[in-house]
Amino acid sequence: MNRICALCLALALGACRPVPPQIRAPHPADVVVSWNERLLEIAEAEDGFFTLKGVRTAAMMHLAMHDALNAVEPRFGTFSPVASSSTADPVAAASEAAYAVVVSQYPDRRQVLDDERARWTPADADVGNAASDLGSRVAAAVVETRNGDGWDAETAYEWHPMGPGVYAQFSEHSGTPEGFVFGAGWAAVRPFLLERGDQFRSRPPPEIRSEAYTRAFVEVKDVGAAVSTNRTA
Repeated sequence: MNRICALCLALALGACRPVPPQIRAPHPADVVVSWNERLLEIAEAEDGFFTLKGVRTAAMMHLAMHDALNAVEPRFGTFSPVASSSTADPVAAASEAAYAVVVSQYPDRRQVLDDERARWTPADADVGNAASDLGSRVAAAVVETRNGDGWDAETAYEWHPMGPGVYAQFSEHSGTPEGFVFGAGWAAVRPFLLERGDQFRSRPPPEIRSEAYTRAFVEVKDVGAAVSTNRTA
């Protein structure tokens, strides 16, 4: 009798134990790769990434895809909190999030984006509508967080006389427009995750006429020589 009671108690306690979360198989990465390729093609065609608009859009797109998938299968923290949805197809939701972000930045390429979107739209209308609703909400939340981040602000760059230790202007052989300074205004852009742009920035190199610069130069010359008596390996 005692054994039966003990067994029943053990079974009851076992039934009350929390059920571990189900570990699902990872979803195919094709949707991520495909949208990434499509965006890079569009950005390259528009400005060759000179303005970094394509890079910024890619960051928003991938954040939105992550948050959309995470809203269906919560596992990680999110960039922009959005209510979860258990009815949306995760792959379709990620695609819808990517579509909504990219079309907001490149509205003139809507037809190309519509074609890419159609590849990932599920046949079930209800599932597709749920994915579209979730993806749109996530994309809107991500884009909203980046509004006014200063990425497209006009920045006046003060040119310095050419010389050793001074930034060198791009030459005509670099493929960039004359007088173009790559990413000059991005020092002032609000970061995605860092508190400020210079949070982990290294200190500038020593002034070229300083003793510190001379010591470093001599060290590189001695240790880096083809035949060096100071190099240990």
